[in-house]
Amino acid sequence: MDRRDVLRGLASGAAAPLLGTLFPNELLALGRDVHRAVGEGQATARSLTEPLLQTITAACERIIPADDTPGATAAGVPAFIDRMLTDWYDQPERARVTAGIESLDTLGRARHSRAFVACTPTEQDAILLELDRDGPAHWFGTVKYLTIWGYFTSEVGVVRELGQWPSPGRYDGCAPYSPRPRKAQV
Repeated sequence: MDRRDVLRGLASGAAAPLLGTLFPNELLALGRDVHRAVGEGQATARSLTEPLLQTITAACERIIPADDTPGATAAGVPAFIDRMLTDWYDQPERARVTAGIESLDTLGRARHSRAFVACTPTEQDAILLELDRDGPAHWFGTVKYLTIWGYFTSEVGVVRELGQWPSPGRYDGCAPYSPRPRKAQV
């Protein structure tokens, strides 16, 4: 299994909660709109302070590290997360995620006597893997979801990682059929 297979699997699992309300083409369009807004100079951090932005950057780079293709940082994922937290999450959820990001430094200091950003990649991975065991409802599940969504809706993720711009809504006659649950009509 290669990196792309792992990332696709993570993306499909992490995206499950939101996919129930948005179609893939809507997720792609929203992600691209957020990246466009960030790229047009509207990237000033609003929900994350500079220390939190550094911490989330380190975490994102461990979730999708650079290898033969650019990682999450090069794809603009930290700014994407800040924008999503500011514009799309309500205050309680935003506070939950920012408190969680702050806790990464606490965990780094407790386990390795230094802030999360100063920990080695192996130490950072151990901390993030521990948090990941708590599942998608944990604040880290939100960060992981936003990282994957932000990466795969960026130009870097779509063009360089996937090798093409997807065509949402295209017909694929070989796709397995699975009926979509419908809401009861009144």
